[in-house]
Amino acid sequence: SYTSYSPPPPSSPDLSKIPDLAGTVTYALEGICLVLPVEASMSDPASSQKVIATSLISYSILVGAYASTAVASGLGSCDVITECLPGVAGDAVKVALSVALAMGHCVTLFPAVELLEGVFFDSGKGAGGSGGGVGGVVEG
Repeated sequence: SYTSYSPPPPSSPDLSKIPDLAGTVTYALEGICLVLPVEASMSDPASSQKVIATSLISYSILVGAYASTAVASGLGSCDVITECLPGVAGDAVKVALSVALAMGHCVTLFPAVELLEGVFFDSGKGAGGSGGGVGGVVEG
């Protein structure tokens, strides 16, 4: 006997989850802009790849251990782990994450500030020139 396949009808997206998505994505991608300040402040910027790789591996191990523990103890049923944290401790963690995100925005502007400093204060040696630029690497 022959059975035909009919796809399920399209469903409308749950728009109430968009703020959760935006917060999660913003918090997750915030660290990308921290690479340049870390590299610029290092005494040996050439070793920045080793430092960043070691940091990412260490962070991955930490998050993996935490996630495994959370799932094993039954906290894996939430979309975002902070939704499962109970009581005052959970509220404190949410507030701390919000403050960290708000304070981190100053650091994420670092690349733009570096470029503007190079353009306006380096006497014509702006971004990409020999006097600085993004990452604080001084050539020459």
